[in-house]
Amino acid sequence: MTTPGRLRDRIFVEDIVTTFDVDSDGEETDDKIETWVPVFPGAVSAQRMPLSGRELISADAVQAKIITRWRVRYRPEYRARMRIRHRSDLYNIEAVVPDQESGVHWLVLQCSSGVNPG
Repeated sequence: MTTPGRLRDRIFVEDIVTTFDVDSDGEETDDKIETWVPVFPGAVSAQRMPLSGRELISADAVQAKIITRWRVRYRPEYRARMRIRHRSDLYNIEAVVPDQESGVHWLVLQCSSGVNPG
């Protein structure tokens, strides 16, 4: 069980918003603008959970993209299309997994790192 004291990292959760450019007549154009915006007003407390050696071998064989996990308090807003910003690193949220005991206390965000648009 995770205790709040273990949630020592501060992360920012962002979601991508798509808008369309507007021409001089005020009409939308086909030019899409994608912007990453914060999901929550401030930082979220989280626990970074590195993969063990065995998990790394298994992840390499099955899902090589997943390189780290973050444990956070349950909030229904988390989605797989979002990303996490931790210091200068970006992590794509690949899966949102509820805790096995209750399903509503904690979430594990399985993430990969890589290039994000924006």
